[in-house]
Amino acid sequence: MLKKNNFRQYAEIYSILKKYWGFNSFRKISLYNTDKIEKGIKEIYSLSQENIIKTIIHESENAYKTYGRDIFVTAPTGAGKSVMFQIPAIYLTEKYDGVVIVISPLIGFMKDQVNSLKNKGYQYVRTLNSEISLTEKMKFWKK
Repeated sequence: MLKKNNFRQYAEIYSILKKYWGFNSFRKISLYNTDKIEKGIKEIYSLSQENIIKTIIHESENAYKTYGRDIFVTAPTGAGKSVMFQIPAIYLTEKYDGVVIVISPLIGFMKDQVNSLKNKGYQYVRTLNSEISLTEKMKFWKK
């Protein structure tokens, strides 16, 4: 279970949220308490998208420096999972001038997310999947 952390250093995520999504604040989502599920108790608690985003950024920065933890988030449709991985990707790309790879198992979802980011002004986003020819994949890696 994600713990509530105090990450004051990530103020930029609010400007990214406002710039690309037009919102001033993050939503709260309902999650199962995994510690209790292991004991057979279905307890739900509320956690802000902000906390998840900051945890993803924090662990990514830790991994860059030394090591980081894996983060696995499941949430229902409409909970804002796109925001929860796109904001850390934008933040880390802008801060470190690097490449962020987001892995998704659904081709339709990949296409939707790439189009969404392009419509928001982020032009260098791409998708790689089984529908992309080897020639196109090679062009991607050469850029």
